[in-house]
Amino acid sequence: MALFACYNKHGNWRQAKAFRTVRKKMKNNPSEALALLESDSMLDLKAEDIAYYSEYQLLKAEAYYLNDCWKDDVDFQTSANYYDSISNLYPRNDKLSYQKAKLYYYFGIYEFENGNYQEAVSNYLQALESCESKALKRQIYNELDKCFAYVFYNNELIDEEQIRKKTLNYYVLSAVFVFVVASLYISIRYRKRKDNEIDLIRKSIESHKNYIEKARSKGGGISFAARLNDFENCEICISLKERLSKRNVSRKTITDCYDCALDNRENSFLSNNANHCFPDFSTLLVEDLGVKGDNITYCCLCLLGFSIIEIAVLMKISYQAAHKRLVLIKETLKTESDIREFLMGYFGDVYC
Repeated sequence: MALFACYNKHGNWRQAKAFRTVRKKMKNNPSEALALLESDSMLDLKAEDIAYYSEYQLLKAEAYYLNDCWKDDVDFQTSANYYDSISNLYPRNDKLSYQKAKLYYYFGIYEFENGNYQEAVSNYLQALESCESKALKRQIYNELDKCFAYVFYNNELIDEEQIRKKTLNYYVLSAVFVFVVASLYISIRYRKRKDNEIDLIRKSIESHKNYIEKARSKGGGISFAARLNDFENCEICISLKERLSKRNVSRKTITDCYDCALDNRENSFLSNNANHCFPDFSTLLVEDLGVKGDNITYCCLCLLGFSIIEIAVLMKISYQAAHKRLVLIKETLKTESDIREFLMGYFGDVYC
């Protein structure tokens, strides 16, 4: 009775024993497992025993995969239909769910090997829906990655030359776009800078005219020559010239003549006389020409005709320092001519 019940439940107890033997050998000796599956003892399966038949097809697919010898005699579709129907009847049966996932996994590999990539991906996704095993999921994801990589990078599916041309065109268009945008940006910045420079020049000219008009209104119509004569003959200027004429001033004797240098009181007198003879003298130098600080005193001495050596003595500095200071003043005045000539021309225009 026990044998009869086993036969009715499983179809054939010898086949059940053979299945157990195949499953044991599948992991360590897949070639022996495949030999057992292809032996005569496994070929007398009855087609109506769909449960054994489906498991037999699953084991055959696994044996082919492990032995790397795919054949076309695996009936994937019949087994897939069986596992789909039985999983609906027994949704919580872990064993059936695992067998279904594994069958679809091998079904995907089979389709991939035959070049049916879309069907392969569909089978992999179907396997993931039924899979609860983390190890099997990793295998499915690996096969999916391999499938996608093959689809996108295999020469049979995509022409690499076309990809290369498209990529090159993309980079060329990107480079042209960047060049055009950069050119427009530089052009706009340059135009703004030029407009700012023009505005500054216009404002400088207007300011220059305002200073000159203001100075002329204070000048009272006296000529520049008369004003320069008054400045040269003022008491402080005559005193400085007489002081220097009594000493043998040269580049070698500059340090010996430092006792002739201007003191603070004389420096103040010199600036006051310059502003008296030339109204707004200091204001014009500072606000219109950009000369500031003690450089105004240097301009006064240059306008009076003192040489570099005499200026070095009066300011109590070395010849090299005096020369460097005058060069910096030229840069401030934006002129390459002699400072005295520039100042005479400038104030000659103001006090004409």
